[in-house]
Amino acid sequence: MLQIYFLSIILNLIAGFALAGEYLAEKMQFARKPADWFIEGPLRYLITGAAAAVIGVLKIISVIKGDVAVVGDLLPALTGIFLGSILLLLYYQKRSTVEEDGNPSGLKNFLLENRSFFGIGGMLFSLVHFLFPRVLFL
Repeated sequence: MLQIYFLSIILNLIAGFALAGEYLAEKMQFARKPADWFIEGPLRYLITGAAAAVIGVLKIISVIKGDVAVVGDLLPALTGIFLGSILLLLYYQKRSTVEEDGNPSGLKNFLLENRSFFGIGGMLFSLVHFLFPRVLFL
């Protein structure tokens, strides 16, 4: 379905920007206002992350005519699930009132500390997937 294809591209771009927004706002002034929109409302992380993850799962299930089943869109689907998961983790961290016991998870720290790089990578990957839709694995 082409709808899922375009939703995947758009949500991966939005999720990538949501993760990399603070970094991009430091480097480019025009990115300040959209980045602040995400930072001000943690619920936006939840909605964007859940939508990106769900569309990623649907992208694995649905196949565009003439494409290879599952494998053809595997990386964009996994990108959506991955970016969505990081956004959901970020939402949880911002809304949590429980103090960590000084022994935070290594994977959690890795994902949240490097979210800007994952976000930029997801945005670039979405653009490449948009430009080359029939390439295997893209």
